[in-house]
Amino acid sequence: MSKILLIKAKRSKNPGGGTHYTYPPEYDSTKIQVLCYESLGKNNIVTARDKSTLPHEFLIGVVSNKDAPQFLVSSDIQEIQQVEANEKGRKWRPQIEKIIDQEKVMMIFAKHARGEELTQEELDVINPEKPNLGLNKSQLFDDLLLEHLE
Repeated sequence: MSKILLIKAKRSKNPGGGTHYTYPPEYDSTKIQVLCYESLGKNNIVTARDKSTLPHEFLIGVVSNKDAPQFLVSSDIQEIQQVEANEKGRKWRPQIEKIIDQEKVMMIFAKHARGEELTQEELDVINPEKPNLGLNKSQLFDDLLLEHLE
């Protein structure tokens, strides 16, 4: 079994540009699976505004029960329950639609733009509920978390 952790990392600007994160000393990147960061916004794109407004950022990660005590010594790391992790994770890492076959999708949109009627097969390609055709949905955070808790 595993534990879900909420970790507070300090954020600062690099002199040459970009962002630098300083994690608590008890944080060990080799023992944690990070699932999402707070600043990831719509479509998992970090905006400049998100990066500059707060001196810290939270992230959600999963560690083994064996390794959890090492992390939990820090006041910047706390264990959270699955319900809270899912609430934060859905907000920080929302489910989005992704194009998986750009050529197919563009051909269908071009046909639609010309006013031509689309076949059921073409409609299925641009339906994200029909996986692996043209559009897909990203994995729901709840499912991602469950995979790492097993």
